[in-house]
Amino acid sequence: MLVNAAIEQCTIDDLAVVVLDELHMIDDGHRGYLMELLATKILSLERRVQIIGMSATLPNTRLLAQWLNAKYYESKFKPIPVKEYLVCDGDVYPVSTSSAFFRAASQTNGSQASPSAFACRRIQASTYNELRDPVTNAVVALAIETASEGFGALVFCGGRQACRATALLISKAMPDCDDEVLKKRQDILHDLRISPGGLDEALEITIPQGVAFHHAGLTAEEREILARAYDSRIINVIVATCSLAAGINLPARRVILSGVRMGSETIEPAMLQMRGRAGRKGKDEVGESFLCCQKVELEDVTRLLATDLPHVQSSMIPQKRGIKRALLEVITVRLATHMNTIDEYVQRTLLCHTMDRAQLKVWVEDTIRELETAGQITVDSNGSYEATPLSRATVGSCMTPEDGVFVHDELQRALRAFVMDGEMHVFYMFTPISIWGLGDINWRIFRREVERLDESGMRVLEFVGIKPAFVNRMSVKSEAR
Repeated sequence: MLVNAAIEQCTIDDLAVVVLDELHMIDDGHRGYLMELLATKILSLERRVQIIGMSATLPNTRLLAQWLNAKYYESKFKPIPVKEYLVCDGDVYPVSTSSAFFRAASQTNGSQASPSAFACRRIQASTYNELRDPVTNAVVALAIETASEGFGALVFCGGRQACRATALLISKAMPDCDDEVLKKRQDILHDLRISPGGLDEALEITIPQGVAFHHAGLTAEEREILARAYDSRIINVIVATCSLAAGINLPARRVILSGVRMGSETIEPAMLQMRGRAGRKGKDEVGESFLCCQKVELEDVTRLLATDLPHVQSSMIPQKRGIKRALLEVITVRLATHMNTIDEYVQRTLLCHTMDRAQLKVWVEDTIRELETAGQITVDSNGSYEATPLSRATVGSCMTPEDGVFVHDELQRALRAFVMDGEMHVFYMFTPISIWGLGDINWRIFRREVERLDESGMRVLEFVGIKPAFVNRMSVKSEAR
């Protein structure tokens, strides 16, 4: 958005350096897609802007260097040494490489000797029913041990419910703190209480004990409050979802991975970069990472750790976000308004380095026609493309072309008729489209809420196209699973 504004206001020449941190995230369909759009626009401007990309987990550095027309440097230097461990059934095995992980896992299968013969330490089993599971027991014990020594720990779990449950378990065993720290934690509770999202009831229990959780169900403001508290060591332990690992810039003395699954799926090799959060320069002399698993997961663990990181690719490929938003933006900010300048822009994309040129040309032409059909651009007799008010509003709002059309249609419909005898239609219109898709719909709860609606609410449902019969069918299907 800042680059778009600078191009439109002719202030782009004031830009000298752009730093792309976590460059491997360019493979991500959300943040990475925007990063790729930004870099491609800067490359298309042909200004003397220096682009600096940085990453600790980038397997195909040469390709990205070619795309950015850059020199590249690789280093294995780590300012803080990180010791890595595999924890299985309470036994802790030191590991330094993926091959060592594989050997430790095969030894744990007991084919050659007792697993304990290879362990460097053992985590004692707990007598509490809540900690009967060896993975849960190991995670809690390691987190408590870290906090008791005055250091910070990051715990990664496979889902939101696991985050909450693990944070609550850890909080029950946390050591006592002094009155000054407790007062600071109460201040954190106050900040959360007055935030737009309010105070989560689980956080109200865990924060006084120095524990918090971090997942997509929290607002950006809530996550920022918790991150500051952790960074200042008011909070000692943060439990986060694996899917948010890349978005957490919080180093820790100890990183603890609770299993290798997100729901029913094994995490991707790229997710293991969360181990790199271990070690805090200037505060820690060493970092530690612990991967806790059960014996039944060892096959998945060894396969995961022996797999190379996948090569980073463009987020503009058809299987991901596509090129429609990129084309709409460059036409709207008048960076490219004819097919020849659009071709020049496309040649600056990372996509152009990985996709067949002839196939890409056909795809771009088809996408341009789609934008015309949707009323987002027009073309004159000279072949010059012009943005419409709809496209300017879409780009100015940082929406995708599809979301822009959807919001426009909903506003047009609301102009024709608006349900005024209740609040639901207002809530529907003001709900940001960016929060859609953050979680799965619980259709049983949805049906229950639909059944509670009054006549006004039912009119809103009908107006926006939600049919109670469809909700009922989805609820029945979800209960049958």
